[in-house]
Amino acid sequence: GEFPQKGESLRVTIDVNLADLFTVHKRKFHYARFDDCPDCRSTGLKTGASKVQCTVCGGKGQAVQSFRQGGMFVQSVTMCSNCNGKGKAIRPEDRCSRCKGRCVVQISEEKEIDIPQGMTEAHALVMHQQGHVGRFGGPRGDLIVHLQVVMPEGWEKDAEDLFYHYPVSFTDICLGKKITVDLLDGPADIEIKALKSNQKIKIPNRGLHLQQQGKRGHVWIVPTLRMPSRITEEYRELLLKLKALEQS
Repeated sequence: GEFPQKGESLRVTIDVNLADLFTVHKRKFHYARFDDCPDCRSTGLKTGASKVQCTVCGGKGQAVQSFRQGGMFVQSVTMCSNCNGKGKAIRPEDRCSRCKGRCVVQISEEKEIDIPQGMTEAHALVMHQQGHVGRFGGPRGDLIVHLQVVMPEGWEKDAEDLFYHYPVSFTDICLGKKITVDLLDGPADIEIKALKSNQKIKIPNRGLHLQQQGKRGHVWIVPTLRMPSRITEEYRELLLKLKALEQS
């Protein structure tokens, strides 16, 4: 018999900007899925045609293969691949011109989803019964939406913590400096003090939101030495004096 079968689920990945993860926002996207053929109403047949006895299995729905194994005569019974075990098949000339006898056609869909605050690649949104069509009256599969976060230049992400490589000059690192950094959810005032190598500056609770916990990760400012585009003669003389002081 033809029992209802649920359709296959679909997975899609959509790009989102890192800044979008700080708020709840809507996002439209397109995807392709299989649906019932409207021309033949999912029968696979052209108008006025009907299925005939399968010429491969003779209407039995099974294919029998015989072979010898270890001195024994063995028979293997499998489902007929031509009629899918039904015993009846569609002749090539009787196939629906739109779906070519497959009973389904590919269509393009547009959906809009609410992306919750703090959602990352580790999470997925499930849209029930928005996947491929089911067979024999079965429900559609699900649509599973994943995110691909597009990182702006200079930013990195580790779970809910964010790292921003902020360019600073040699004198800033040595002498310290108060600066305003434009984070993804607004500015932050920080002070660059005399730093050690690879030292980071922590801005607490300004990272990504932790879903269902009401907390946030942190932002870490990673001072990155900005080299001058060109070294003037005056700049070179100052560097030579500094080098002499370091060696004395």
